[in-house]
Amino acid sequence: MENLASLSDNVARAYQRSLSQCMAERGFPNYKVPAGETEPPLLQTAGFEPLTVADARTRGYKERWSLVTAELEEQSRTMSDAEMQALHGTEGKGGCQQEATRAVFGSEESRAIIKKVNVTAVHYLNNDAIFKDLGPATEKWAQCMKERFGGDYTSPDMAREQYRQNNQDTHELAINDATCREATGLDTEQRKMAIAYLSSFLEKEQGLIEQVTTAKKTAEENARKILS
Repeated sequence: MENLASLSDNVARAYQRSLSQCMAERGFPNYKVPAGETEPPLLQTAGFEPLTVADARTRGYKERWSLVTAELEEQSRTMSDAEMQALHGTEGKGGCQQEATRAVFGSEESRAIIKKVNVTAVHYLNNDAIFKDLGPATEKWAQCMKERFGGDYTSPDMAREQYRQNNQDTHELAINDATCREATGLDTEQRKMAIAYLSSFLEKEQGLIEQVTTAKKTAEENARKILS
């Protein structure tokens, strides 16, 4: 399911190459295309992204996707009007983003279908029932946080939000969170529950899934041509 809602490395690299080439042709050879995926993973969007102790030590609560987004935002602040025009075009039309999208996905509509499956799947995950089912596992995590680290949190989301509000410059809270996730098996339980709820998505959205499968197949074929 997660693969259905994400892009392969080949497709991402083909888009980056097409975008870079287009900008160079329009007089901006130094335009830097940020590396990595520019859309959040499905489980992260739904609030169920796992957090390992190793990742917490390396980057705290900063998601890889957020780092790419920050790079994009920083670059946009230093771009000239002419460069922005070349990138975005007028009202999203005629720019290098549109050209690269068409080169890889065939059309903006095909790209939109792949994005839609992510949004639709998240809708199936963001409901009260799944959070109720996760209650016992989340309570074990909260107990671990309190007993081992003296933290009074009801969920990882609460810990993450406090981390952001306090602008902490260390990864201690994220490491504690990840430690208790591993000790209680919370991430494993969240993933298992998410897969169970997504089964209804797979059953009810067959038409959309078929469209996405076709769109991604086209993107993969175009990506191979672009990268060859």
